Amino acid sequence: MPAPIKLDLHKVADHTYIADQLHVSLRTVYQYAAGAQRAPGLPEPIALPGVRSALFKRVDADAFISSRRHNASDQKGRLRVDAIDTTALAASAKAAEILGREVDLEDLAQLRRILFQELSLPATRSTARGLSVATPDLVALQEAHPHPFLHQVLVYRGAIA
Repeated sequence: MPAPIKLDLHKVADHTYIADQLHVSLRTVYQYAAGAQRAPGLPEPIALPGVRSALFKRVDADAFISSRRHNASDQKGRLRVDAIDTTALAASAKAAEILGREVDLEDLAQLRRILFQELSLPATRSTARGLSVATPDLVALQEAHPHPFLHQVLVYRGAIA
């Protein structure tokens, strides 16, 4: 009898997970993964011995989902395939890896919380909605107080390479 496979389910995702998160059918996700129609940024499946289903690294799947949500052409999660920027997608995945969880780099309130509370970076100028997370202010903050997560935010925004 083969040895049981030890698998941390919190670190992997399947097609169903992606479909549920994007509010699309499983068939749609299978179409994203189809050869010539493969959606840019869809993570490559990982091969695990004894597992027949396609699995993805959870952090890569979450980065794909996050980028797709922000590029949706309507509120139902229907997606424009051409809206993905691979540099931004990679930066989103690296930012999630640095934090150890999915992060929505478009959510300004979440970004403020991460930068100024969780990472304890120095305050930027104050705005009516709280501390500024405007790109010029974050560039100045990165120059004065470099941080890998902040670097990925700026790469995601196209402010630095």
